[in-house]
Amino acid sequence: QCKYKVSFVGTCYGNRTQWVANLAAAGIDVNCFGFGWPNGPVAAERIPEIIQRSVISLNFGDSGIQWQGLMPGRSRQIKARLFEVPGAGGFLMTETADGLDGCFAADAEIVRFNGLKDLTEKIRIYLQHPAQRDQIAQAGHRRTASQHTYEARFAPLLLAAQTCRPAKD
Repeated sequence: QCKYKVSFVGTCYGNRTQWVANLAAAGIDVNCFGFGWPNGPVAAERIPEIIQRSVISLNFGDSGIQWQGLMPGRSRQIKARLFEVPGAGGFLMTETADGLDGCFAADAEIVRFNGLKDLTEKIRIYLQHPAQRDQIAQAGHRRTASQHTYEARFAPLLLAAQTCRPAKD
């Protein structure tokens, strides 16, 4: 029932073009949506539909070059798509990033990749194993619904803020 085997929703910048080109060279077509891609930008309301109509949704966490002292380095961030894809019931493959372990269990709730070869191999594996892929997507959805909603994330912050508030006289 899925319209897209592999999709990516996000702006075309940085090394994303190279990721998609390298996947195409490996025989994996990625349907990309967002500013700078041939499919163009999509309204926020359409993103869950794209995720639900995709066998695999990709997330690239690279945020560009970050300076660490005098040395340039790459920085990978946790972005909203990390929660949006499982929240919409989709199967997510994401670049490894600091702090990811505290959000989802690797290969049980989402799938992580590190580099083109790893990504290519995992896409091929999960396209061929729908039951395993669906099991991971369902587990990711359950984790998102129980721990990563706005309510679940902000409740502890609001409680902490409330306890820090000075008492009224």
